[in-house]
Amino acid sequence: MQKCMRAFSNIGKPLFFLMIFVSITANMKIVLLGGNSIKNKEWLIDMETAIQHFSNDTIRHNYSHWENSNFSINLDTELDCLRVMLQDFNEYTILAKSAGALLALKGIYEGKIYPSACVFLGTAVLWGKENGYEIEKWLKDYSTPTLFVQNSDDPAISPQDLLTLLQKSSVINHKLIVSSGRGHEYLEYQQIAENIALFLKRPQK
Repeated sequence: MQKCMRAFSNIGKPLFFLMIFVSITANMKIVLLGGNSIKNKEWLIDMETAIQHFSNDTIRHNYSHWENSNFSINLDTELDCLRVMLQDFNEYTILAKSAGALLALKGIYEGKIYPSACVFLGTAVLWGKENGYEIEKWLKDYSTPTLFVQNSDDPAISPQDLLTLLQKSSVINHKLIVSSGRGHEYLEYQQIAENIALFLKRPQK
């Protein structure tokens, strides 16, 4: 039987814009999902610290494969954990990096999780396709208010290719920001936090 790994905490240049009405208070829960690699355990802690000025209610979800030495995430296993973990919460935002974004997309598509909004950093489209994930199906007519942040030179997918995919999939209620960060690491915590706060705290036009 798989064990769900989680950590609770109470620490205290855009391509285009669509009208997105999303509001958040300091009491809204933010669920943080990292990328596939175990080094994302530290990334989750650092990202959580960066958003503490606008959210004092967060959950860091640690993946099961980080504890059992498996190389890759099992999306179904993690979705089962998230479904149970979040079933009693009426409102929450998902902040996900890389493979975590794919986990959230699959969960929303399958009706296992129901976030009020999402923030996806470095959506790992090419990695997902290499692993046989049905990303186009998960994105088809996707409508959860979502901020996509993609580094200009991210090898997981370029911002322009991501934009093309979103348009082809008829994704609505989203905003895409091209970040000046390098590669696929997303270590510009304060810049990322500022973009998230703007997206979640007031309407975007």
